Amino acid sequence: MEKYFFKTSKISAEGIYENGKMTILKQSVANKFVGSSFSEKLLLIREELLLKGKLVEVKDNLIFTENFTCNSPSEASALINGTTSNGLSSWKNKDGKTLGWVLRQEV
Repeated sequence: MEKYFFKTSKISAEGIYENGKMTILKQSVANKFVGSSFSEKLLLIREELLLKGKLVEVKDNLIFTENFTCNSPSEASALINGTTSNGLSSWKNKDGKTLGWVLRQEV
């Protein structure tokens, strides 16, 4: 399975896309802070992950302590980024191709 990467200046995550879902891999780094567009649903998911120790706070970031599967690439990228995010354009493979581009090539 091909790995995908989500990177900004502050965060770096890896994931695997399969059957429409994105699994965020252990040791991925997420933004601790959330923007105004961050949904209540994702806030609840984050709170639950923190309570269960699946996410831990390290300074201004959150680190995944185990793999976590999201319902879509966009849900995964928003969970990591702390704001709405288009998963088809934000997740990229090792060659820099977006997940959306890769999926269009498979048709």
